[in-house]
Amino acid sequence: MPIIEVGQEAGEVQFSAELGELKNSQGEVVMSFDSDQNVAVNITGGTTYRPKTIEATTANHDLTAENSGATVILTASGTARLPAITTAATVGIQFVIMNATAAAITGAIVRDAGNTADFYDSDTTSGESAPQDIDAMKAKTVIAIGINKWGVIG
Repeated sequence: MPIIEVGQEAGEVQFSAELGELKNSQGEVVMSFDSDQNVAVNITGGTTYRPKTIEATTANHDLTAENSGATVILTASGTARLPAITTAATVGIQFVIMNATAAAITGAIVRDAGNTADFYDSDTTSGESAPQDIDAMKAKTVIAIGINKWGVIG
């Protein structure tokens, strides 16, 4: 298995030519990849994770399935519009949506443009179509729990 070294100094990072591993200069596996594009991170002494951050400054900032895992920060009059969940392949996508303003945002999280999805939480177990409000300096996590269904935490 050939090794490719990348970095400012020789031995900083090594990539295996085969599907599978990213190693540090000591040969320890720090990341591994499988054929389904799943990634495992192995960091001695702790793990650091920083998701993509999206700043939404306008109404109905469109999110996509490709943005899954992102932290969405709402500023000014920003709101987030969720993508349509039309296939089982998009179930499980999720977003953390933060109101970074000093006032509540009414309708901070809205359904997809086709208005087909419903929101579910502990108070609304049968689903509701109304947009989600977020209080000042608070956040909600939304998770696609089924086709046209968003679970809401927070």
